[in-house]
Amino acid sequence: SAAADRATSTQTDMYNQTRNDNAPYMQNGGIALSSLMGKLGSGELGGQFSPTDYLANKDPGYEFQLQQGSQALQNSQAAHDGVLSGSALKGLINYNQGMASTGYQNAYERWLQSQKNTYGQLAGVANMGANSASSLGATGAAYGKGISDTLTGAGNARAAGIIGAANATG
Repeated sequence: SAAADRATSTQTDMYNQTRNDNAPYMQNGGIALSSLMGKLGSGELGGQFSPTDYLANKDPGYEFQLQQGSQALQNSQAAHDGVLSGSALKGLINYNQGMASTGYQNAYERWLQSQKNTYGQLAGVANMGANSASSLGATGAAYGKGISDTLTGAGNARAAGIIGAANATG
């Protein structure tokens, strides 16, 4: 009986230690999951690319590139047909449209990568917490079976002792 009590106590202590060891992973996983769900629910993650997102992700050098390219086109045209000629204006329009399209695509790609990074980081920590909780559940089941087996063995030993004493008395 005393051995069964010690075995049960030891297994309970081991389970509690395992719970304590896993607690930070489960807590941080829960925090990450809550943050991820909040960002998804608010549209901060998984939403549509908006003009605000474009402005937040625009290349800092975009204005400089646009200005330098336009200036180079104007200087080139000044030497040939003149800055206000039809071909000069057409070239300037084409350049500006090309820069706008490329700038928009680059901003979208930066935004999308940021979305993926944020999701990946939060999902990774949330998955770590879920894996820890799952592992702890399996460990708890194993400890529960071990304790049950110990108690069953102690009960069988007690019963055998009672039967032995009764047989001896008889």
